[in-house]
Amino acid sequence: MLWGKVQTRDGDNDWYTVTVASQRHVTGALIRGDFHYRVTFDRPVDQCAAQVTPVGDSYGAVSSFGLPTNELDVALYIQGWDPPVAGSFSITVNC
Repeated sequence: MLWGKVQTRDGDNDWYTVTVASQRHVTGALIRGDFHYRVTFDRPVDQCAAQVTPVGDSYGAVSSFGLPTNELDVALYIQGWDPPVAGSFSITVNC
């Protein structure tokens, strides 16, 4: 099993700081301008099952479509709110 805890903190000028607080085989995470996260692993995950568990009131979606085999796209949503939001989450991947 591969897993990581991704923390997002508000920064200056509406920038967010993203850190991987703890992990197993997660090599990094970043937030893009559209509030989608890119999580990178040290091995291919394109044939694996992934689950995102957000912290707080949001829910998560994960996708690997069109990405390198070792990356996943994560988006967090709040019910009733259309665009993705910034937040912290845990991700697990089972291969």
